[in-house]
Amino acid sequence: MSVKQTTEQSKQLIFRIYFTLATLEGIGALMGLLALPRDPKNAWLLGFSRSRLLMLVAVLVGMALFGTVTWLLWRKMQWGERIVATIQKAIARNWVYIPVLLFSALAFIIGIYAYAFSVKFTDAQVLALLTRVLPIILWLAALGLQTLVLLPLLRFGSEAYKVGRQPLLAAGIAFGALVVLGAVIALTGWGLRPDRSGWDNIGVPLLPAQALMAWGVGMAVLLVGWLLQVLSARSARFGEILGRFHLFDWMLVIGIWLWAMFAWWGEPLTPTYFSPPLRAPNYEYYPFSDAALLDVNAENILIGEGYARIAEKPLYNVFLAGLHALVGHDYDDVVSAQIVVLALFPALVYLLGSAAQQRLGGAIAAVLLIFRERNAIALSGEIGVSHSKLLMTDFPAALGLALLTLVCLLWLRNWEKRRALALVTGGLLGLFLLLRSQAIVLVPVFLLAVVVLQYRNPKRLLESAGLLVLGVALAILPWMYRNYQQTGNFGYSQPLQALYLAKQYSFT
Repeated sequence: MSVKQTTEQSKQLIFRIYFTLATLEGIGALMGLLALPRDPKNAWLLGFSRSRLLMLVAVLVGMALFGTVTWLLWRKMQWGERIVATIQKAIARNWVYIPVLLFSALAFIIGIYAYAFSVKFTDAQVLALLTRVLPIILWLAALGLQTLVLLPLLRFGSEAYKVGRQPLLAAGIAFGALVVLGAVIALTGWGLRPDRSGWDNIGVPLLPAQALMAWGVGMAVLLVGWLLQVLSARSARFGEILGRFHLFDWMLVIGIWLWAMFAWWGEPLTPTYFSPPLRAPNYEYYPFSDAALLDVNAENILIGEGYARIAEKPLYNVFLAGLHALVGHDYDDVVSAQIVVLALFPALVYLLGSAAQQRLGGAIAAVLLIFRERNAIALSGEIGVSHSKLLMTDFPAALGLALLTLVCLLWLRNWEKRRALALVTGGLLGLFLLLRSQAIVLVPVFLLAVVVLQYRNPKRLLESAGLLVLGVALAILPWMYRNYQQTGNFGYSQPLQALYLAKQYSFT
């Protein structure tokens, strides 16, 4: 028996399994509808209401169609073979195959959410309506799931789920790390006991609808990307322009940046510890505590006073001074100008996903970050969280880390031709130290990455590590020397943070 004949027989078996499961699931949906309590007030025929009878008829028709195809396939009749051939011919076309997968995924997700809502929903009227249609929704969800699993097999055969060595290795390492982490947590109780040192405040929530919308945007990006590939294949000139300038990715980057900017601008600022409530006589927001200290340093730079003897986060002070020079000293104007820069964060996260050949993941992550930050601004009066409308370094640090990761990824993906990026990566890491001193822990991590990737070439390893360290040194040594002149200590930050952490976690 030839390989081709074996493949055809396998596809025939997949079709039989698919339609058999669809029929059995239809029977389950029918039984679920019949098991629901009847409504005597709206009884029309056999004790059922018109809407219930309509749903029963719809399920019976669907069951009859699936059951008929199942019978034809198992009996190996000519009509069954024609149906199989028609379906195979249809799914061979991308414009049929991809939408079917998308709608199947959507049906499965809607089914999961409908079941979850049926368990947790508190509105009695909505719950009654949801319970009546739940059997049909779950049937469609089951059809969607089996379509997602079996349709790729029908089109691509055994190649559909063939995984290379590298993805398996990466997945195995990630799984092993999670198992080890879970074992450590189970043995030590880390993270399971309440934190007595005050670092366990509630974080920013994301709504299920927001997560679902992020998935929908990601799937739309995936679909548009595929359509552009089809157009590129038909027009060589269009494909050359699209690929050479990465137009699709840059259009998405600009769109994400604008979306984030306007979404965060539109969320009103609520009073927080770092931006206290409005007071007489002028009823304006002013920074307080850490935010006030950072802003005072920025104002001192503008008036020529310079830094205090030792200044925390000097890079952010310079950034704030630049914003004040551009837009003035009104708090709302300053944070609005800050958002223009910080809105690049989700755009950079999308670029990270795109650079890793994962537009879907990058788009979903970017949209989730936009929603997360909007929720953070809206809830900042209720939960202790830093966000883009506060003069704090947490969000700029996230932006800096995304930029640093992107540059490092571009360097390590082609380190033989992009040696200069080793120096740039080190320089960005050094500047990051002037924004958040805790970034010092990243220096050995980056050096370890260099060792892992270049251990077979000691000369190149030393060159890359040297350029990385040189970039860090060029960025931070001037500031460290300035601090030495001021205090006699060769350092880049006050020891206050370390002392505070030590106090928080001391056993006394």
